[in-house]
Amino acid sequence: IRMGQGLSQSPSNGTQPDVRALAVFDDGSGPALYAGGKFTLADGQPANFLAKWDGSSWSEAARGTDKRVTGLAVFDDGGGLELFAAGELTRVGTRKDWTNQDLSIPANYVAKWNGVSWTDAGGGIVPTNVVNTPLRLSFLGPPGSQQLYLWEESGYQVWRRVAGAWEAVAVPPELYTLRSLAVHDDGGGSTLYLAAGGIGIRKLVGTNWVSVLADDYDPKS
Repeated sequence: IRMGQGLSQSPSNGTQPDVRALAVFDDGSGPALYAGGKFTLADGQPANFLAKWDGSSWSEAARGTDKRVTGLAVFDDGGGLELFAAGELTRVGTRKDWTNQDLSIPANYVAKWNGVSWTDAGGGIVPTNVVNTPLRLSFLGPPGSQQLYLWEESGYQVWRRVAGAWEAVAVPPELYTLRSLAVHDDGGGSTLYLAAGGIGIRKLVGTNWVSVLADDYDPKS
């Protein structure tokens, strides 16, 4: 079933649309499906890199961003649920209003939308390369104690959201090409698991990373 006219690029762009992230968020008008990626049109109307589906049509969400969105998540950062967006973005809320006023604000690759306004949420992070190692967002953990993680797909950096700020997670030094994160309790309490090249799968026990599945591939061989 086709959802409206869909998401697309303007004809002058010459590239195919690329949706990289989905999340469900209620901006005050009811829950809607949000999509982030590389596109500039939603149901034929301007929509820069962020759009929402209300069940019958697509529209631009939160006045868009200036560059590709690669991660979305809904998280309570202390003031109620907000939509976090991560990616190549350096400004958010970029669509001018009906008076042609620019209401956009700077953003350091991560920002959050409360349904009315944007806030920069990227303080404290220095990504490796937001084009080649896209930033992803994961909301992980058991009910009642979930945490928001920011990580580099195919990269090696991981951050955890703590008290309204990003805290770097010390990963194994031999890690490369990070693929996935999970939080799981295998009997010893909930802990973070990483899957990546160079380490296979490891879990964090205290301050040590313990192997769960070894990676025997040697990229130098």
